[in-house]
Amino acid sequence: MTKYKLAILGDSTTQLIVKELDNQAKQFNLDLELYESSFDQIEQEIKNPSSNLYTFNPDGVLLYISVEKLQEIYFSTSLDIRHLFFQDVMSKITDLAITLKDRLPESKIFITNFAEIADGVYGNNANKYSEALLNNIRRINVGLMDLSCKDSTIFILDIALMQSIYGRKSLFDPRLYIQASLVLSGDGVTFFSKELLNMISASIGGAKKCLILDLDNTLWGGVIGDDGIEKIEIGSLGIGKAFTRLQQWAKTLQQRGILLAICSKNTEEVAKTPFELHPEMVLRLEDISIFVANWEDKASNIKVIQSTLNIGFDSMVFIDDNPFERALVRKIIPQVCVPEMPEDPADYVEFLSNLNLFEPGTLSTLDLERTKMIQKEIERNHLKNQFSNESDFLKSINMIGIFDQFNQFNTPRIAQLSERSNQYNLRTIRYSEKDVEKIASSDHQLGIAISLRDNLGDHGLICVIVLNHGNEEIFIENWFMSCRVLKRGVEYLALNKIVEHAKNKHYKNIIGEFLPTPKNALVKDHYQELGFTFQGNGKWMINVEDYTPKVHYIKETV
Repeated sequence: MTKYKLAILGDSTTQLIVKELDNQAKQFNLDLELYESSFDQIEQEIKNPSSNLYTFNPDGVLLYISVEKLQEIYFSTSLDIRHLFFQDVMSKITDLAITLKDRLPESKIFITNFAEIADGVYGNNANKYSEALLNNIRRINVGLMDLSCKDSTIFILDIALMQSIYGRKSLFDPRLYIQASLVLSGDGVTFFSKELLNMISASIGGAKKCLILDLDNTLWGGVIGDDGIEKIEIGSLGIGKAFTRLQQWAKTLQQRGILLAICSKNTEEVAKTPFELHPEMVLRLEDISIFVANWEDKASNIKVIQSTLNIGFDSMVFIDDNPFERALVRKIIPQVCVPEMPEDPADYVEFLSNLNLFEPGTLSTLDLERTKMIQKEIERNHLKNQFSNESDFLKSINMIGIFDQFNQFNTPRIAQLSERSNQYNLRTIRYSEKDVEKIASSDHQLGIAISLRDNLGDHGLICVIVLNHGNEEIFIENWFMSCRVLKRGVEYLALNKIVEHAKNKHYKNIIGEFLPTPKNALVKDHYQELGFTFQGNGKWMINVEDYTPKVHYIKETV
């Protein structure tokens, strides 16, 4: 489980939130340590540099500012300046966020937005009047959205969205607020805590990466092998519309960077026919990273998909209309998320959307190319099987490694790779975009970013190393890499570059460290295999002068 320190600052009673977060944390593989500020002490905690908040030194801070408290402040605001209310609120929240960022630069900030209140004063015409409460709430929510867009360490916990899903009566209980300053109802606390934990998990690398789809009665109505392409249900008429909506939802996920895989009990040629020939199919074969259709059990086929994509089972979601298949996968691979699908396909998209299974931490332009990159990787593996030895294969694909230091162009991708890399991650330090920018401007640190391309395509940025310069030695603060490029020689290329840099700067030794986590056992022997000598306490050392450059087949460029 991942340890995470969360501070909760609220303008209303938050004890029930703390209790529910503690109850739900294990479901998200989180070992939570919680700090709860005193009642309605947000500003005092943040503005006082000696407060318990800063002693606690959290990984994340929740600012829970309730719309009920906002309404109270609004009522006490003079009528002639109510049109400026949203500006005052945004100014205060922005100031608090800036102070937090300055004093807790490594922490992420989670800010609640505001559920809309129909106060009955202006009714539907609240949109017209800048002094109306609802008008101000909507402008504040837009302001919060803009604030989070400008800073990758600020996240908005969307209570307005929760209310649109669950309804105000399910989330809020005015009697509890009057009697005990409790804003959220019992159900509201449950929904709220789940969404917050979703965001925290995604921000530290727990995001889902792959959606595995069944075919018959999941992506279309009917059985392709029995009904044929002409009779399967899909399109804009009848129940076919439900399956089209599911495909549209999956397509949008794919466009955002989620990998799509097919896992079907079917003959492959028959299963692919709708993707190739049906005019109303939204998904096509080029949208699918890996297509597995045979008569093996689905748990075994999901293991094949996992091995091919080289991601964790806990990064996968499996959707199937058949209760037996769902139960089988849950039993054999419990790490895979298997939603209990509704019986009526008309409910599929609403049900899956509300589960919020694919909360992103950060996004980059490379996400748009993820499916093509995986398809190219599968093509490389097929090509590899044609060679009698791996060296000949690696020589044949003409790999080119591109070195770069951290800069404004690669910052988003570095932060994202840091967030998503769990297996090939020596110390599992997560870097926000702000952290990357600090390293880029540091006098005692060097950030190295390595991209890779070959005859079959461009892998993009796949390896990041952060070096700390000491007096006589260099310490590798972190080294993380995409598992897509395992056994290509990238680690040899990288170490040669690190040693070259150390020699140029007249350092004697390079120190590396491995900090084990439940997910990074893959690299427990990383430094030993590279020729480092164990120093104890997880530390490894290599002497710069004694180093013999490693052999690889990657042409280096900058």
